[in-house]
Amino acid sequence: MQPAGLKWLRRYGEARGNEVGRGRRARVLSVGPGDGELDFAFLEGLGAPAAFLGLEPSPRLRADFFARDAAPLPVGTTLALSAAAWPECAGEALEGAYDTVLLNHVLYYFEDCGPPLAAAVAVVAPGGAAVVLVQAAEGVPEIQAEVLPGWRGSDDWRRDVCTADDVEAALRALPCTYERADLDADLDMSAVLDPASDDGVAIMSFCVEADLRGAAPAAVDAVRAAFAKRAVPGLGGGPVLREPVVAFVVRPRE
Repeated sequence: MQPAGLKWLRRYGEARGNEVGRGRRARVLSVGPGDGELDFAFLEGLGAPAAFLGLEPSPRLRADFFARDAAPLPVGTTLALSAAAWPECAGEALEGAYDTVLLNHVLYYFEDCGPPLAAAVAVVAPGGAAVVLVQAAEGVPEIQAEVLPGWRGSDDWRRDVCTADDVEAALRALPCTYERADLDADLDMSAVLDPASDDGVAIMSFCVEADLRGAAPAAVDAVRAAFAKRAVPGLGGGPVLREPVVAFVVRPRE
């Protein structure tokens, strides 16, 4: 699903660059940028100097961020990372401080997506927006709903799942307006469907948020079967999982 998000963020960055103007640096906050792949796509599209602050708790991912071999960014762009936790640190930032707040595939790591969304909207500058990329309810969430209840109980598994439907429900309760764009995306399942592939086990582990490397073979087979029955031919003919992504552009209500 990453290529679809990268393409959309570059295009959105281009549009934001025209809106912010060339007279000053754009102010960008990213919650959980990880290794920065999606954030750099936005900054490249922006085409104008930016003051970027990323909130990333993982030391390894902070190192990966600065080690990324990305295209040169516009002269005057500054990059900074902090280990500060979101939304706890939101009170330390001025309200209306950022032209763009990015929440790219990060809301899965919050038990409730409402507070981090509310905090993001609160620090958006006039004329700015918060951007959310999140998985749709189709694809991996369907697999999670099938296999996780047996591992974690009938209710506990839901705490680890966040989809665009959850985000949209939370946004309706906030003082904001939003636009939604549904993006087609696929997950290559060639490795997943190969019982001998360690990469396939790693992909399944990531998707269901459980380490399957030491799991009983029957458990691994059950997860693989859940993927297999949703496999469809991709553009190249190989098996893929339809895994659409949703992009929300959220603006504080004036």
